[in-house]
Amino acid sequence: MSILNILQSSSGINHASEKKDVSTVTVITTTRGSKQAIDANGFKYFLNGPRTGKVAYWRCTKKDCTGRLISRLSTSKLVGESLPQHDHSTNILKSMAKQEEKNIIKKHASLPMTNNKMMMSEISKNLLSSSHPNTHFSMSTTAALKMALYREKKKLNPLPPLPKTFQDVMNTVIPSSLTNTADGTEFMILNSWINHLEEEAMMIFMSDVGADVMRRAPIWMMDGTFFSAPTPYYQVK
Repeated sequence: MSILNILQSSSGINHASEKKDVSTVTVITTTRGSKQAIDANGFKYFLNGPRTGKVAYWRCTKKDCTGRLISRLSTSKLVGESLPQHDHSTNILKSMAKQEEKNIIKKHASLPMTNNKMMMSEISKNLLSSSHPNTHFSMSTTAALKMALYREKKKLNPLPPLPKTFQDVMNTVIPSSLTNTADGTEFMILNSWINHLEEEAMMIFMSDVGADVMRRAPIWMMDGTFFSAPTPYYQVK
């Protein structure tokens, strides 16, 4: 089935429906106990507010669709002579955009050298160059895409749990991706107890390039994250 056929069907364009008995809806109870109505064309509806008197008011289950109908409680017959028009084309475009985003996010999550900008640029380019460029307007927000990439990376490369004591710190096996630079050189240059009672530990991260820059610099300027010191660490005062 072509995309045009799908969009026409989702928009309520169904010439064969003229031969159907469109005067009655089927009311079902979902697994969660709520009521749903299904019309002769297969569109589903939620109750749109409480049932009043002798009729029930329904709205399409698709959030952005304007399809509405009214049925009689006693017979499930429609109030009116025709079924409402539906516009589900936006939902289909959103689904297409979501699938493309999902594929590219999975791809970039497994790449060693990538970033949010590269990931979003590829998504935008692919959607615009697809056979249905309008899917670009259904692209997720920047914040949502960044979070999706972060979560996918976390699934592929889970981080160790946050330590609660210095003993936890020393017992933690830190993955090499966090102790080496991108080119494989050493980045964690110290991970050791700093007193003989083994009550406190210290970790220092520095690359050879960073050490050389500091060695040659006549002035050092220092700053810190003074409002965040996860247990068991503390800020130097």
